[in-house]
Amino acid sequence: MHLRILTALLLLSSFASQGQNMVPNGDFENKRGKRYTTRPWRFVNTVDVLEMDDPNKLASYMQGWKIPAPRSGDVMVGIRIYPNYREFLQIRLPEELESGKRYYFEMYVHPCASFNFYAKELGASVYHRRPYYTSEHYIYQNPPQIELKQERGIRLYPSDSTEWIKVSGTFRSDGSEKYLTVGNFSKKKRKDRLKKRRWWIPTLQPIAYYFIDDIVLYGLDRGDRKEQEIEPLAFIDSSYVLPDSLPYTLEDENYIYTIESKKTLTLENIRFGFGSDELLHASFKDLELVLEYLNANKSAKLKITGHTDNVGSAEDNMKLSLKRAKAVYDYFIDNQISKSRLIYEGKGEKEPIDTNETPNGRLHNRRVEIELIE
Repeated sequence: MHLRILTALLLLSSFASQGQNMVPNGDFENKRGKRYTTRPWRFVNTVDVLEMDDPNKLASYMQGWKIPAPRSGDVMVGIRIYPNYREFLQIRLPEELESGKRYYFEMYVHPCASFNFYAKELGASVYHRRPYYTSEHYIYQNPPQIELKQERGIRLYPSDSTEWIKVSGTFRSDGSEKYLTVGNFSKKKRKDRLKKRRWWIPTLQPIAYYFIDDIVLYGLDRGDRKEQEIEPLAFIDSSYVLPDSLPYTLEDENYIYTIESKKTLTLENIRFGFGSDELLHASFKDLELVLEYLNANKSAKLKITGHTDNVGSAEDNMKLSLKRAKAVYDYFIDNQISKSRLIYEGKGEKEPIDTNETPNGRLHNRRVEIELIE
């Protein structure tokens, strides 16, 4: 035990001399008591957590997969990339980046050989506000600062290699960035985002799957340096020297969890164009929070109800409210939520929660509600 602590302290000394990693739990090894925790990471869609210290912890659908050992420690994560669906890791950094300062980012990825496709692009973005990457709009508005692109697919040679692929680079901060996102940010046409591994094998659903480990971000203090001159950070065995230093209450960050006591919630930020059922960009903030809740609570089922103000005919408002509820329903279906967990309906103008005599009151009445159902 004393030897382990001494080794960890030596690593800590080396770690500090190279620059402080700004990414908490970048190797996913933090524990709360005896259990691993991925907090404060947040997942956009169904990111997998693989605890390789015990094969019985792996999900049943992973049985038979070709799974490498984590690059460090016992834990790594895995993301799926479809032509029309992607998964991301997101984290709020403990401190904002400094304007004009250069930063170095690094992570390691490993393609899963059990899938017949590779992604052509993987990278990381850092912004002062959290982008909602389930919308293509945010992919275009918030592109990654660091990106590895390989037209033949991000792969290993040979394909059964146990090595990990480094995705790294430097960038200069604009100042105040604090949200880091990792994933596939391709702006190519959907059919061009993936590369087939074995062209002669027919595939019904193109999917690429990547394991991710050891994510690092730190500032460079000695001016501009070539990337190859930067030494990677050593990760520390957090089970011995790092206490659980991640105070975190999920409900504080995601108010959707209050539905468990309230049963029904109004999604305040769901917005549509006038007389339209097309979701506006501001809507994706709340939609991703609901998506996070559904992915964390696999048995949860929701009813989605659309409401309108009284402008226009009652018949038209009923049709519009149904279309708007279905637009929200379709968003969850597109992000791999089972139809069996969702129902939707429209109430038109029949159940106002505010006056229809003022613009602000009508705004409150044009709403989408979600209800937790048995």
